[in-house]
Amino acid sequence: MARYKKLSRDDLLDAALDVILDKGPHALSIGNVATAAGVTKGGIQSNFGTRENLIEALFERWTRELEDKCDEVAKVTGLERASLEVFLRATLEGQREKPRQDAAMIFLMMQTEKHRADSRAWVEDKLVRFGLQQGQDNPARLRFVILQSLLVVKSLELMPFDEDGWVGLIAELEQIFRK
Repeated sequence: MARYKKLSRDDLLDAALDVILDKGPHALSIGNVATAAGVTKGGIQSNFGTRENLIEALFERWTRELEDKCDEVAKVTGLERASLEVFLRATLEGQREKPRQDAAMIFLMMQTEKHRADSRAWVEDKLVRFGLQQGQDNPARLRFVILQSLLVVKSLELMPFDEDGWVGLIAELEQIFRK
């Protein structure tokens, strides 16, 4: 009798990311994820049920990982956990550790109006949380927007960045905002 491969939920989400990056977000299906993970469709369905639940699980994991990274940065730096500085450092570290994940999540955000609306709400939450609402003469708002934009450009490989070039660019950005 054949043994079935048993993978963790995170392994299955990693397989979903691979499908998105290798074939595009339109190809994200229970069947394609099952094939990528080497499991049956039932194995995916028993964990997520539907494609939409799979997508929601990807967004939830991405958010949880960013929150965990914020906790780490706050602990290491001694900075206030809820500060913009902690959030920006955590965002940069998360992108450095899992650059492909950011690209896949950006692709997913653009797939439906619901996902775009959820993404806009996520950004609005950060703007409110860090006091960066529009209409304020606030260099921190510009820093936030520029950094998020650069992360999109880097994640989608719209400009070539080697590690030294990326680190140098971020250092230049930080230098500008320290003045």
